[in-house]
Amino acid sequence: MQQLLKDIRMYQAENCLDYAANLVTRYGKDSLSYLTLERDKKYFFASKTEGFIAYTVIDNVAVCMGDLIYEEGTLEVLYNEFVNFAKKERLRICFSSVSEEFSEFLKKHGFSISKYGEEAIILLNTYELKGSSTSKLRQKLSRAHKAGIKVIEYIPEKRRDYDFEEKIIDISEQWLSNRDGKLGFSLGDLNFDKPLGRRYFVAIDETEKLHAIITFLPFCCKNGYFLDVMRRSCDSIPGVIEKSIIDGIMKMKEEGIELVSLGLAPLAGIKIISGNCTTLEKGMHYMYKNFNQGYDFKNLHNYKKKFNPTQWNSRYIAYEASLSPIRVAYAMIKARKKDGVWWILLKWLWQSMKKFALKLK
Repeated sequence: MQQLLKDIRMYQAENCLDYAANLVTRYGKDSLSYLTLERDKKYFFASKTEGFIAYTVIDNVAVCMGDLIYEEGTLEVLYNEFVNFAKKERLRICFSSVSEEFSEFLKKHGFSISKYGEEAIILLNTYELKGSSTSKLRQKLSRAHKAGIKVIEYIPEKRRDYDFEEKIIDISEQWLSNRDGKLGFSLGDLNFDKPLGRRYFVAIDETEKLHAIITFLPFCCKNGYFLDVMRRSCDSIPGVIEKSIIDGIMKMKEEGIELVSLGLAPLAGIKIISGNCTTLEKGMHYMYKNFNQGYDFKNLHNYKKKFNPTQWNSRYIAYEASLSPIRVAYAMIKARKKDGVWWILLKWLWQSMKKFALKLK
């Protein structure tokens, strides 16, 4: 009986995922739309329109992923249904990494808004690797090219190569083992069994040795792609990730794809202006300037800058005004990394105390 109930729940979960994927394909305009389909999310589906909200619950706070997915003209309907659902479940609401347009909608509904970071966007029709702004990037690409690195696209939906996928998974696990655990919620996974339109680009050398894997997620009816997973082997040739990204971007440009998102640089671009910033923004700005234990925000921002993005789009956190900034920050961190959250915060606090003590000397 227990096995039967388990099978039923798995069937229901798969059906929910398939329905959500269908809605994302039809209505997913936001660059983060496909991240709602990762299995670390719960789903709230509207009853009066076609739309849903992907979220995870952290200590009675529903942390929602990006902009909502909804049929044109029915945002208010989906929003109101979700708010009523949250009240019944006694959940507070926090929207993570939303666009400026959606943040304005939430602001009108009484949410507190704090800038979260900036998203690097490349408009492909005008993108070129020229000038001093991409000189360091071109050096990286040249080094990988001279080492015999070539980038190919692997398409599991056409033909599965399980041995090749095993090599990719080994590199991914090796890469993760050298870091402070795996981040989730706002980052995806390889998902070879259910690609859902992902594009996989792999870097190999002249001996067919695998050096790196990157993935792109579609949005805007495949007129745009979002750079998601990036993994490389510990002995990879310098520049393989950069070459994988650029070769993938240029192939999309040839296909007529309009834009590529290099993803969010968290905490970047937050300006501290007296009387015109929230407590949460002040805390995030301090972390950007001082925090580099396990996640170096400044280096990530600089890494994206070297690709010379066409524009930087602001992203925001929107949360119920009654929620404290500390509770919002904790829920956001735990949503991204469920294990060892307190250890991360303690390391940051210890580092901050040491910096403060040095200032007093």
